[in-house]
Amino acid sequence: MNISDYLTRHKNSSKTAIIHGENSISYQKLYDMSEKLSHAIAEHGSCNNVALFIPNGISYVIGYFAILYCNNTVVPINAQSSQKDIHRTVEFCDVSLVVTDTNHYNIINQIKEHYDLSFNIICTDSFPKNATRFSRVEVSAPALIVATSGSTHNPKYVMLSNKNLHSNVMGITKVFKHKESDKPLIILPMTTAYVNTTQLLHYIYCGLTFVIMDSIFTVGNFFKIVLKELITQTCVVPTIINMMLKSTSDFTDIRSLQHIIIGGDSMSNKQLDDAIASCPWITFIQGYGMTEMSPVVSQVDEQSYEEKKASVGKALPGIMLKVQSNGKLCKAMEPGELLASGDSVMDGYYKNVDATNDAIRNGWLHTGDIGYLDDDDYLYIIGRIKNIIITGGNNVSPEEVEEVLCQYPGVFGARVYSQDDPHLGACILADIVSENELDEIALVNFCRGHLLEYKIPRMFQRVNNIDRTATGKVRRS
Repeated sequence: MNISDYLTRHKNSSKTAIIHGENSISYQKLYDMSEKLSHAIAEHGSCNNVALFIPNGISYVIGYFAILYCNNTVVPINAQSSQKDIHRTVEFCDVSLVVTDTNHYNIINQIKEHYDLSFNIICTDSFPKNATRFSRVEVSAPALIVATSGSTHNPKYVMLSNKNLHSNVMGITKVFKHKESDKPLIILPMTTAYVNTTQLLHYIYCGLTFVIMDSIFTVGNFFKIVLKELITQTCVVPTIINMMLKSTSDFTDIRSLQHIIIGGDSMSNKQLDDAIASCPWITFIQGYGMTEMSPVVSQVDEQSYEEKKASVGKALPGIMLKVQSNGKLCKAMEPGELLASGDSVMDGYYKNVDATNDAIRNGWLHTGDIGYLDDDDYLYIIGRIKNIIITGGNNVSPEEVEEVLCQYPGVFGARVYSQDDPHLGACILADIVSENELDEIALVNFCRGHLLEYKIPRMFQRVNNIDRTATGKVRRS
């Protein structure tokens, strides 16, 4: 099944599909609007990579399915991305068309003109309505190309097929069974693989009415929307749980909330215990995933989440896991690198055969994460092999941040690293070699022109030199 069929199967349903602020749309209208937009997109060709540059909302979903309906590949771009990040994605992914809305048209058009790029632009709220209808055909192109963490010198974009995504959605559906009356809430960016599969595709496949948060996240805003819409389930990162626990808001306002799925990073037992004590009526479910796995690998089931709360669950149906160290299979409770196999494993990295071959060997994806399986095959993650820093559930490449810092006048070198943070999991710090005293305010403002907010270091320290390897790479602890 193609993931576009998830919406098609509900095309005659008058049930509300999405609520976003004061706006809502039925499944029937969502299908009709996606179908009409797809005809306009199809006039620019099929089997192309089409970028989707729209904030969370109904228009994002319309654009998403319209791209799929005309046999194109969706390349989602976070609407808060810097111009540099947008340009890099559009150019590297060979984007021929950008789907956006009128509020963001100027941003895309400026990038097109500044970098002299040749892609076309279509707005979901302003497009030709008389486009010629087209015949759909089965294609082997990826359904989705989504960025994963990596340095700016060697960006990695994961190709996920219909088979990959459908397998993952089916696995999630078997583990987490919804009721017809469930009303979930989307808080996090829909451009992430996490939200794309765990929420957007999963909810539409199940035909649920779901709500997309229409305001900046605060605990107060979150509680208000849960109370107003009687939300039953949502997906969060540990940062949000920490914010809830620090809040003075009345937790009885969220009595309708039955399940909270926690991803992006692991939570400590204490944090989980505090959350359960504050909201004993909520089932907190931890899971583990990575973009290359479409993305969910494992999830704790409701029956065992208290007993196995330190775990990130069992492998989803259709996914096989093993742990090995130095090429040898590890026994239960013995840590090593986690390997995964199954239909959810990515097609590969876009235009990066070497990285693909390094990651997928003999049908097994080498995750780069260290963990172990217990006697009951529950997975526990210990740490990361790679350099990636996880802060507030977001992945940050230290090499990317260092590159930006070294562009600042007078800076000759930088080393970006992290330290433990009780709220974010890790906070980002930077050592800088500079000819001048550091003006932290100016440095932060400079970073904001090149990086997303969560990638900007919280603290800068001026040092005399940066320790490097013989090949000139920054030496990391």
